[in-house]
Amino acid sequence: MKSRDFITTLEDKAVLTAIRDIESRTSAEVRVMISSRKIDDALQSAWQAFARLGMNQTAARNGVLIFIAPEARKFAIIGDEGIHQRCDPGHWEMLATEMTAGFKSQKFTAALVQVIEKIGHALATHFPRNQGDRNELPDDVVRD
Repeated sequence: MKSRDFITTLEDKAVLTAIRDIESRTSAEVRVMISSRKIDDALQSAWQAFARLGMNQTAARNGVLIFIAPEARKFAIIGDEGIHQRCDPGHWEMLATEMTAGFKSQKFTAALVQVIEKIGHALATHFPRNQGDRNELPDDVVRD
């Protein structure tokens, strides 16, 4: 993925719409973070961002972060302990493979939205939205 291409062509509005759509069907929280830093370890950086964004503070521990570092050409999809108790690790690996393919073909927004939708399907199965659920975290795309 080319950093400049990714940053200039990613449609935040489409990503935000996808997040809001899935969060209308699940009690889980999904966030996307785009880091401008050149990182070595996407997983470690994602976990640091996860904590910094307060994603480990949701009531059901069901937050998911899609962390993307275009400059380093790396990303990670991570979930809190509630997610790991209910979702098969193979599912996340499949999503990462799909997102990699979309990014390689430079369909950045489409690949990200598709993965968000698939995450939403899994989350709605394991964490259906209940009456009285509230949005615990902002939905906007975070950039640093």
